[in-house]
Amino acid sequence: MEKAKKIVFLCKRNIVRSYFAEVVFSALYPDFEFDSAGVISFDPKQDLSWRSNFLSNWGFTDPVREPKLFESMQHELSEGDIIVLLDSELPALLSSYISQNPKVLVLSPFDQLPEWAHTFDPVDMGASEIKLSVSRVIFTAHKLLWSILNLPASNETAIFWESVESFHKEIKDFCNKEVAKGNNILFLDPISSDYISSASFKLNLFRSDHVRPLISTDPAIWMPEYEHPFTEKLLLSKAWSVNMVDDANTHPLKVISGPLRDGTRYLTLPLLIGSSIRNYEICKSTARDLKPTPL
Repeated sequence: MEKAKKIVFLCKRNIVRSYFAEVVFSALYPDFEFDSAGVISFDPKQDLSWRSNFLSNWGFTDPVREPKLFESMQHELSEGDIIVLLDSELPALLSSYISQNPKVLVLSPFDQLPEWAHTFDPVDMGASEIKLSVSRVIFTAHKLLWSILNLPASNETAIFWESVESFHKEIKDFCNKEVAKGNNILFLDPISSDYISSASFKLNLFRSDHVRPLISTDPAIWMPEYEHPFTEKLLLSKAWSVNMVDDANTHPLKVISGPLRDGTRYLTLPLLIGSSIRNYEICKSTARDLKPTPL
């Protein structure tokens, strides 16, 4: 039997980014072996108990282990294993290992994905920055590992806007154009009907308690009746992950991920929506930031 690939997430200290990636992906894709490590020693006096509550709120169980160094486990990697780099400084720090182990596949988002998707080190930052950092990790890791995880192609596309302002300005025209093309549109977070009201399309409301609605083949807009208090947890659950990976033969569907920024503050929900969908598009104002990706 062919050896299963080991997928190792690496960041600086293995406290947030790589640690959370290991926990989340291990839960979502139990058929694969995941691990994580850092390249810099952490302070053993540092309190890491907050991670359990954070993970619990998103529906995951904390394995409660201390950070570990890549140096202590790099010998375990062999041909066909995969390293996912989650920090822009790692390619230089690991250049010697990478050159000496060409049969270990090394993936990095920094030359493949737009800048807004790049992960950052949330050391000494607050809870909102940690949530954003982890959301970026989940998004970029899904995009880098999509084919490796054997996730299928899909006719679903996540749509991103640069800001709240551009989203509100363009959403009605976008909906009109897409419905006219024969596409369904799915909002996973409700917005005011003032922004999308039109006689050109039908609006269907649904409850988002369990799984997403069964989308009809007649072009329409689908939106939750109300804002679910655990939308992030739903999007990161196995059930939603399976449901968001649509069959390739279904009717084209545009999933509204919404704005990436509210003023200068980046938002987490669009990234979590986009993480479950292979394809994504950047609306007009950010098209220049998107680099070709081998997805």
